[in-house]
Amino acid sequence: MTQKMARENFKKLDKIIAKYKGKPDALIEVLHQAQEVLGYLPKEAQVQVAQGLGVPVNQVYGIVTFYNLFTMVPKGRHTITVCLGTSCYVRGGKKIVNN
Repeated sequence: MTQKMARENFKKLDKIIAKYKGKPDALIEVLHQAQEVLGYLPKEAQVQVAQGLGVPVNQVYGIVTFYNLFTMVPKGRHTITVCLGTSCYVRGGKKIVNN
């Protein structure tokens, strides 16, 4: 991502935060929208969200690390998921992961 694109995305993040300013209970929604815009939630975005909503940064970090929905590292364009539940495991799901 170029620096220009990054600046534009962080401006979009500012607009998202402005919609929810003073509503700390909207934290998960803001993080979800932020991740849609940025693709992931880097430290800078977490700090920006925390300051905009008036919540501690460690609370934002706690939410980001607790829910599997959120990621702190960029991901590829396509995500592959392999079922590892009991029935999938019995039918060879683990073999797919190992190959």
